[in-house]
Amino acid sequence: MRSLCALLVFALMVVASNGAHHHPRRDIADNDDDDDAADTRDLLRSLLRQASLRKIGFDSDDEDNYSNRFYSNKRANNAAKKCTSAVPGTYYTSSSTKSIDNVVSQDDCMNRCEVDDNCYGWAYQASSKTCSVQNSIGWKTLDASYVGGSCIGLAAKEKVCKEKLKNTLYNGDWSTGFWVNTAEDCMKKCDITPSCLGYVFSEAQKYCWTQTAQYGSGYVADWTSGSCVKPKPDYPPISIENYRQQALEQHNVYRRMHCVGPVKLNASLNLIAQATAEDLAARNIFQHSGKKFNGQWMGENLFASSGDKPLYQKGSVPVAAWYGEIQYYNWANPGFTMSTGHFTQVIWKGSTELGIGRALSQDGSKMYVVGNYFPGGNVGGAFSDNVKPLC
Repeated sequence: MRSLCALLVFALMVVASNGAHHHPRRDIADNDDDDDAADTRDLLRSLLRQASLRKIGFDSDDEDNYSNRFYSNKRANNAAKKCTSAVPGTYYTSSSTKSIDNVVSQDDCMNRCEVDDNCYGWAYQASSKTCSVQNSIGWKTLDASYVGGSCIGLAAKEKVCKEKLKNTLYNGDWSTGFWVNTAEDCMKKCDITPSCLGYVFSEAQKYCWTQTAQYGSGYVADWTSGSCVKPKPDYPPISIENYRQQALEQHNVYRRMHCVGPVKLNASLNLIAQATAEDLAARNIFQHSGKKFNGQWMGENLFASSGDKPLYQKGSVPVAAWYGEIQYYNWANPGFTMSTGHFTQVIWKGSTELGIGRALSQDGSKMYVVGNYFPGGNVGGAFSDNVKPLC
């Protein structure tokens, strides 16, 4: 937790102090023009910055290098658009996302957010042609395969700031500063500052900063922060129908890579896989069912994941994990091993039908996924004929 807090403060102070990279102006404004007051403000900002950098062993050169990693492009003719920023190599976390497949370009992804009243940001991955639209903007995450952007503008601002989170610090673009007595006074400063979309208040120093953008928050003692952006509802999770379709498509992507025919969804296999997933979730265990299909051998792959909102995870994720075992397969000595059995079943030539099921554990923290295959794969003595190399 200490390292997290230090990192939060570091990220915040990088944005606040390094105006050469982000903003042409980073002066802290105040109603008192007295030189002593100005010196006090400069000293306060310097001490906060130096303390945060020393705490985690960074110096000013590290700060410059960190800031220089971010850059943005603006679309032309964007006067009437809410989505104007595109940051290569970056995406933002969000409390809720909607994933859209087969989106052909970055601009198409931006336009999806543009026409979606619930959308505050977007991320596009060209390699998978996947567009994610988001209902909020969180932490910046570096990933060279993505380009992303925030679509939060002044139209998203609340008339009156409502959020007040104690022991919380928002990372963001710092703007104007004020000496105030309470967090409520700081919130009022944001209300009357047209460019303000959030605020941070130091309880110890009795100082308030307004922010023109925010990028995630974390625990830091003696700070109070809040967003003044209108909250948006969560997107619905991925339906089981869409989840199955995503899993099917990913199976067939891999099978084509090995010059193997496609599989298709089978309604009866879906029901069996769903029943098995629900049983595993109810008992919170991870074990094969040993079930058969029409009295015959049926293949079965299992996958489990945990984390926040697992029902937003795409159906391609478990398939990619199963296929990833290809790195361990011994092509010179074909056969079954515990470390490659999921992979070999995914591309097994003789399997033509697929069933997919998923279910959450009782506390909602873990998702169990089951893939059933017919005819079943991983049959002894048949690996050379059914597990084909990349073609």
